[in-house]
Amino acid sequence: MNVHFRQTRGGRPVSRLAAAARSIGRVLALTATAPLALATVIAVAAAGPAAALPTPTGGSTIYIAETNGTLISVPASGGINTTVATGLGTPVGVTVSGTTLFIAQANGTVVSVPTSGGATTTVATGLTSPVGITVSGTTLFIAQANGTVVSVPTSGGATTTVATGLTNPVGITVSGTTLFIIQTDGTVVSVPTSGGATTTVATGLTNPVGITVFGGTLFIAQANGTVVALPTSGGATVAVATGLGITVGITASGTTLFIALADGTVIALPTSGGTPFTVATGLSATAGIAVVQSGSVCFGPVCLPTGTGSAF
Repeated sequence: MNVHFRQTRGGRPVSRLAAAARSIGRVLALTATAPLALATVIAVAAAGPAAALPTPTGGSTIYIAETNGTLISVPASGGINTTVATGLGTPVGVTVSGTTLFIAQANGTVVSVPTSGGATTTVATGLTSPVGITVSGTTLFIAQANGTVVSVPTSGGATTTVATGLTNPVGITVSGTTLFIIQTDGTVVSVPTSGGATTTVATGLTNPVGITVFGGTLFIAQANGTVVALPTSGGATVAVATGLGITVGITASGTTLFIALADGTVIALPTSGGTPFTVATGLSATAGIAVVQSGSVCFGPVCLPTGTGSAF
């Protein structure tokens, strides 16, 4: 899951959300056994222009790969940036599975490192200008600038070609048995993880730079400071956020999006849209962003169970 990704947040109105939670307190008390009721609560609380959410808190950790060869972690609720790895070979993308991070590098390699930090391990070599990476189970999928997607086991091994003939891919994500790739021509295409023909999912995007997925919805960050959503089955795009500044990447955890910006910040906002909150600042040039969940993300009195996500 991808719940889009900054450090501290101030001045957020909580009164409407708190009032909504109080007015349906009995529903909230049942959320452990009635997750759909919780989804309804959040939809109601988010309705209207004044329904900005308070600062998110919880156990998620954001991981940011920087082009200077470092890997940084920061709590999704904001906090101190921590160095996880240094000396990487110009990262171009990062993804996470369990307690292991996988970093695609401009030198044609993929390396892994524990989320807690430690030595890197080479997973793949001989790639052709990788531009994005994602993971499903025990398989990594790497989009390459030459218009191909290849797979490799997370434990290492030979690469397998999954797709060819793409148009300058710039990002990749996976949902179930389907890969979704954004391209510089403003399109999104899908391809089965087992390989096969590509299918056009969307056209007319504006300089897409990152893609992530939650449930049956794709979220695409565009360099013009917008995030749009569309069904994984295809359809019209819907604006989720505008005016963010120059976006460079996106990931999701549960119903929260985390967006990396060119100015060295990471912001979070609900997948339904709303007021963004700063999660991290002071980063170097971001090359990739991923999130791993170890608890619940809470917006004021409402807590959301979340999972693991990654993007670009």
